[in-house]
Amino acid sequence: TVPSPDMDANSALPYGEPPDGEVMVLASPRPVPASLAPVLPLRMEVSEIDEGCVRLGTLPAQLQASLLRESFQAGAQGVCGGLCEGERVRGANGVPFQPAGMTEVDWSGLGLHGRHMVPYDSMHESGAAAAVLATIRAAAPALPAAAQAKLEEFMPCCVRVAFETMGGRQIRPASSLCGWSADKLRANGGDGGLKLLVLLGDAASVTEGFKYTRRKDEQALEVPLRPGEMLLLYGEARSWLSAVTGYAPPKGRAKESGGPFSFVHLSFEDLRNYAKAKPKEYGKLLRPSHPSAGDGGYKWMQFSYTVRKAPSGPGGLPVIDLRGHE
Repeated sequence: TVPSPDMDANSALPYGEPPDGEVMVLASPRPVPASLAPVLPLRMEVSEIDEGCVRLGTLPAQLQASLLRESFQAGAQGVCGGLCEGERVRGANGVPFQPAGMTEVDWSGLGLHGRHMVPYDSMHESGAAAAVLATIRAAAPALPAAAQAKLEEFMPCCVRVAFETMGGRQIRPASSLCGWSADKLRANGGDGGLKLLVLLGDAASVTEGFKYTRRKDEQALEVPLRPGEMLLLYGEARSWLSAVTGYAPPKGRAKESGGPFSFVHLSFEDLRNYAKAKPKEYGKLLRPSHPSAGDGGYKWMQFSYTVRKAPSGPGGLPVIDLRGHE
């Protein structure tokens, strides 16, 4: 079920259970308000990295900070953790990260990494997410023809947030931070719909690595990004494996993202086909269960959280309920 464009987003938040037999997909066919145009960058630098991969940049620091705050909205549910080593979970700088029961934290209390997803329509229509999307659409004439066609079809229904705190960790040459993985948010192997990836955080730069196949001897395509830069991925590029293969810490500059994370992958996702093909998996994206030791991802994610109160503005902190070990 796709709610009407005129539906109040708060009345359709998919944090509760949808009606039996239905899949709740929030999608916004509405154009971004023209009133945003004066505050958006007039020109975006566009470079085609490879077929299906285009880099754009750079979003203003204020817009980056607003986007991160907007993505930590009340009701968002996610998972987080550290590095599981037997019965011990290691957090930043080797310090144990083992919360117990329910505790109240801000976004600095979520361990080394975490992720959650929020509906695009539940974000403020005149806010940061809408401004970013307006910026991308304004840059359409400079994009390759194939990217323009994909952008015309693009209707994001969700925004996914995946954050990382390096906490003293380093990435060795010819290695990666957390290994290589495929894009699991595709309806099927032929799904080449567009994805917009925005890099946020306090890193000087992050290197995004891509492999065209699963062969171990495949040389990686490496794309360095600075906070505020973006990637459009579409077509065959959606089938590539990806990993973080490089990280450069900030060099004496003030924090600009408004949060404590080393870097954040914030992606605008058009999951309409995915939700139809995989309704149960889609529901788990918005309402993930509390991790258990038998889960495949327990090595990375051991705890769960719910954002109770969103950041109130610049410098504001979210109020988050963190569920630790029972």
